[in-house]
Amino acid sequence: MALFNWKGGSTSVKEPETGSQQHKREFCELLDSRGMYYDERDGDPTTVIMRFGGGSFNFDHITVFIDFDPNSKATGDTVHLVALCLGKFEGGRLERGLELCNDILRRKRWVRPYIDDDGDLDFDADMFIGGSTAASDTFELVQAMVSIIDDVYPDIQRA
Repeated sequence: MALFNWKGGSTSVKEPETGSQQHKREFCELLDSRGMYYDERDGDPTTVIMRFGGGSFNFDHITVFIDFDPNSKATGDTVHLVALCLGKFEGGRLERGLELCNDILRRKRWVRPYIDDDGDLDFDADMFIGGSTAASDTFELVQAMVSIIDDVYPDIQRA
């Protein structure tokens, strides 16, 4: 015979943290420990926004969106990075933009440049993450993306 003892009161229970929310929290803790600035979108439990530029960078300003994907179809968790609007290749410049994307793909790893429907040159990257290294692996991917964009930015400006 089972005995149930219920006293009533508040039944609010905090929802358990999903894997993507945990990865985001750990990544933000890593950034905090390094004194790095970032933003979070209100109501978005899985996205971090970082801005880079000035100083020794070849570019004035880029924004990298880091999304810890809760809807990954793959086994395990993924992180998706995207940097938008790094150049404009419309009309007669589209062919040159596509040549530039191919050249970057031949020379660099880890990121994919592409031209979107509006003619904007964007970069993205994806990686499987998990376990105790998810935050540091994500940080390394962000560093790689920013470094690659910095390396190819003079080519983007000349194109």
